[in-house]
Amino acid sequence: MRNMKKGLFSAALALAMLLSLSVSAFAAEEVSVPQDNHYVTLHVMTEEETQIALASDYTVREGTVLLKKNNSTGTAGTKITSFTAEHETALFTITSATMTETYNVVCLDAEGNEVSEYYADIPLGNSIAAENLIVGEKYTFRVSTNDGPSRCTAYYKLQY
Repeated sequence: MRNMKKGLFSAALALAMLLSLSVSAFAAEEVSVPQDNHYVTLHVMTEEETQIALASDYTVREGTVLLKKNNSTGTAGTKITSFTAEHETALFTITSATMTETYNVVCLDAEGNEVSEYYADIPLGNSIAAENLIVGEKYTFRVSTNDGPSRCTAYYKLQY
């Protein structure tokens, strides 16, 4: 009986320690927005990773966007229609574009502020996984190209 009480006490103590660590981790997560406001992480995915990551419970939107040639500061581009994050991760892909092989992308919040790093020269067909989105918040992506004509039509797929 005494060993059983010791075992229960040890288990309760371990559980209390785990709970205090998880509360501390949760509290730290709440204030983890970097000073430069780039709290969304972009990850360039291969075509194979994209196929694996497709989730059936994500909303899917396909459309076209005017893909402009980028300028030297990386600020040229066109925004896709905004979306409200339903998950902490969204997938974005430019599937095809006339006379271009790559695209550039940055994630913007509802006010048009950059909330991710700018990624350049992503091969068409490769997705970007935007991670750490805040569910319920509005976002968009601004896209451009370095190797295409001054303007062309691009087809995209967004899963959010």
